[in-house]
Amino acid sequence: RDMSRSWLNAPGLDTQIIEMVEKVAADHAISEIAMIGNSMGGSMALLLAHQIKAKCVLAFVPQYSVCPDVVPEETRWKRYRKHITHFRFHEAVPEVSPDQKIFVVHGGTEAELAHALRFPKTPAVRHFIIPKYGHSLAAKLHNKKALGPLINAALADRPVKFRRLIERQGGVPLRRFQS
Repeated sequence: RDMSRSWLNAPGLDTQIIEMVEKVAADHAISEIAMIGNSMGGSMALLLAHQIKAKCVLAFVPQYSVCPDVVPEETRWKRYRKHITHFRFHEAVPEVSPDQKIFVVHGGTEAELAHALRFPKTPAVRHFIIPKYGHSLAAKLHNKKALGPLINAALADRPVKFRRLIERQGGVPLRRFQS
């Protein structure tokens, strides 16, 4: 968790998190790691997935960037990003290994699309938009009892089931959303 709200830009935070995850995995003989994050946590999960060697990453409404030079129209996080003195991570673009499964879900509001549409379109990342939701997407999915099944489908590496569950909520793959 990033208590500094730096989107992983606080000096040494990425190393601290990686070392902590590696220690817990070693102490408990954990061989597979999944990362789930919402908002800033989703951005961080995408950035750390490769280093942690996460088998699965599920990111809800991650910011592509909070750097004002990269996403100048983003104004929601001004009070936090003004404390970031150096943007080490300008963009939350995941480096994906062939054995990793990456799922990203964004809402369809203007503020969410400012981030969603900047992510690279790659077959390695299953990226979805649920137009009727905004930044509180995960909470709304939870209230509709749809979040748990989505998490389970991602963790079980069932992308077709994941897509069908998203579609039940009115969502579409990013590629179809843009066409």
